[in-house]
Amino acid sequence: MKRIITLKTRITVLVGIIIILIAISLTGISISSANYYFLKNNMDREIIENENSDYINREKFIESVNKENNIGNIDVRIKAVEAQKNFSIQSIIVMIGIIIAGISGTYIMVGKALKPLSQLSDTVHNINDQNLNKRIDVKDSKDEISSLAKSFNSMLERLEKSFANQKRFSANAAHELKTPLTTIKASLEVLKIDDMPSVEDYKENADIVEESTNRLIKIVDDLLKLTSSELVDFNDEIHLKNLFKEISSELSFRIESKGITIDLDIQENNIHGNKTLLYRAFFNIIENSIKYGKRNGYINISSMLDKDKIIINVKDNGIGISQDDREHIFEPFFRSDKSHSQQIKGSGLGLSIVKTIIDKHDGKLSVNSEINKGTEFKVIFNRRKILDLEDFKLK
Repeated sequence: MKRIITLKTRITVLVGIIIILIAISLTGISISSANYYFLKNNMDREIIENENSDYINREKFIESVNKENNIGNIDVRIKAVEAQKNFSIQSIIVMIGIIIAGISGTYIMVGKALKPLSQLSDTVHNINDQNLNKRIDVKDSKDEISSLAKSFNSMLERLEKSFANQKRFSANAAHELKTPLTTIKASLEVLKIDDMPSVEDYKENADIVEESTNRLIKIVDDLLKLTSSELVDFNDEIHLKNLFKEISSELSFRIESKGITIDLDIQENNIHGNKTLLYRAFFNIIENSIKYGKRNGYINISSMLDKDKIIINVKDNGIGISQDDREHIFEPFFRSDKSHSQQIKGSGLGLSIVKTIIDKHDGKLSVNSEINKGTEFKVIFNRRKILDLEDFKLK
């Protein structure tokens, strides 16, 4: 098995090599300079002594050189050599001490510096889908490791949210699919219990099975719309006022049956996009307002041009959405407990489809709601998607 060299060891080795090279170079220069100094100093001393002797007595100098001076010079040179040797040994010892201290200090400092990285590694190793709420302790330092820890914590938050959404999706999807399947199964069992079912029994149960089957088909169709990645044309020129008039006309029966008043306050603006998709998006929003609206209530649909954006609002005075549910209403198959208790029909995919369509048009979708006071959906498109109708007419 290949041995793994830790980052701490690699950094220490690299810095250690640099310290050794620098220490050897400085020690070599120091010893060389010292040797030159001792040699030069000794030669200067001999020259000075010889020059002074010429002025005193040349003959005595020659005699002293042959006798005493030679012995003195030898003694001086021996001391110089010993001094050079001692200096070299001391320099090498100091060099070794500096190298050991430098490498040891580097190892300790690198260990402290990489401690958050080790903690990060341990945390990552221990995290799985059961403890995605675990986070790494981040210190107030602004180094790269702290930045990495913050980024990893941010990634964990996104993963935790994604896993939670997936679990809710599975639970809600199971609920939505189970209901019509249970109804179909119950209808078939009723026919099996009766040995001689009448035509009316067959017809009644066939209608129930057909309704449940249609519901299943709608759920599958909505899922296909939600996950579709096919390329669509976004170059349709859409007149907003006409778009909402068409939607209101298609929903007129349901609007009138609940006594809801529709108030259209749409400016003369056009936008570019896919008309079929945007029709479906705003249809779902208005249909949602009708479903959860109060009897004899109202739905206000307005638009306004604000600098580089166009804002479309759909506001009602219906039952409202709780703060907890607002965070999840755009998730596939999500339906609040209140809607389940009231047996309001729907697959729970309508607003998810709306969110997907608006995102495809580079728009922003938000919701503001209060329980028993109503809900307001706000859609914002960038100005580059807008053609002001007045300017269009001038051209």
